[in-house]
Amino acid sequence: MTNPDTAVNNYFLNYQIREDQSPMNNTLEPVTMGKNLNMGVGLHSLENNTLKARITYRRLRIKDTSLTGNKPEDNLVGRIEHSLRAFNGFFTTSTNFEIGSGLEPRREFTYIEVAKGQGVYTWTDYNENNVKELDEFEKANFNDQADYIRVQRPSGEYYKTHTNELNQIINLKPQQIIRDTSKFKKLIARFSDQLAFSIRRKNRQKNNFVKNLNPFAYSINNPLVLSQNSNIRNTFSLNKNNPLYTVEYIFRKSKNKMLLMNGTDLKTKNNQALQATWNITPTLTFENKAGIEKEHYSSEYFQNKNYRLKRLNESLSFLYRPFSSFRIEFEYEYSAMDNRAGEEKANKHQIGTQFNYSKSKKFRIKGSFSFIHYQYGFPEDTPIAYQILEGLKPGRNGTWNLVFQKELYKNLELNLNYSGRVSQNHNAFHTGQVELRANF
Repeated sequence: MTNPDTAVNNYFLNYQIREDQSPMNNTLEPVTMGKNLNMGVGLHSLENNTLKARITYRRLRIKDTSLTGNKPEDNLVGRIEHSLRAFNGFFTTSTNFEIGSGLEPRREFTYIEVAKGQGVYTWTDYNENNVKELDEFEKANFNDQADYIRVQRPSGEYYKTHTNELNQIINLKPQQIIRDTSKFKKLIARFSDQLAFSIRRKNRQKNNFVKNLNPFAYSINNPLVLSQNSNIRNTFSLNKNNPLYTVEYIFRKSKNKMLLMNGTDLKTKNNQALQATWNITPTLTFENKAGIEKEHYSSEYFQNKNYRLKRLNESLSFLYRPFSSFRIEFEYEYSAMDNRAGEEKANKHQIGTQFNYSKSKKFRIKGSFSFIHYQYGFPEDTPIAYQILEGLKPGRNGTWNLVFQKELYKNLELNLNYSGRVSQNHNAFHTGQVELRANF
């Protein structure tokens, strides 16, 4: 049952029955029976309001357990999309919600060595036994360290799961409804807020229909939750998109849980930052950013990699654009880091510059140079030291990068990339890459 496609609002409804049979004793015997109910709706007639929904409910029943290994099950799959614009644009929202079911594998990873600089991970022999163990691989911070890739090996162990995914964006813009010219209301009109939230969760199938629909029904630490990826970001702005100055308070929080053969890995990040941007002149911009970041990593199996890191950050930068094809930026950053799960602490001072110069339809060149000093008086060859020092060493460090891009002929592009780094009492590392790219 459905209505014409030309209607402003749309809907459909249908019901299907499927019976599978298998040969037995020269006859066909019923094995399973599946019943599907499909329904959907699309509402477009409401002013500033749109709703689309599609839901499928499937019930599987077993007629003869001797002919199949399947089990009776009830599955619900659906998607809902909704958008709203209210109060003349003061409040806008966009929502996407999906439910489903599937299989979640227990992941098992291995690391494979590739051509130097062509990988993603680096290996550090923390215990000096010359054996490449799984807890000795980290994401590489520099090209000369990236010698390994991570591949997933099939474990053969799967769990039936219910899946929830919710994406939500909310915007508040007081300037859309404030027309009063009083100083207080004009000040309120300068503020705005945007909230973006997403969560994707897979939990082990249990016969609890309501909880399976609710994306917030389980804590991430609940053993029924096999994997989860959630992010929330809120930006509270003063003078957003103002050509003179902007101030923003940014809150971000993320959680990630992964099911592995040796247990679960859980990583959370919590970041708060206050950022001010001032366009002093049309060619000179000043930016100040201060923040607090908390990062927590917990592994059931590799407990030597667990940490609870707190960072205090302060950065200043000046951006100079004398003309449209050239820009150069000077910046200073200070960070104080403390591992709350151990005794490791560090202070970081970084001074750097980066530039970008391009000539239309001819070439583009960009580069960056940084001097970085770490105060760190703890063992260097540990996973937490790699996290805190970001792949560098205590004391004085230098990093640099230079990229040259040129269009040779229509859709043919040449890229030259040179990067390097050096640490106190260590030799310098230099890496060069040549890339010829054809765009079709």
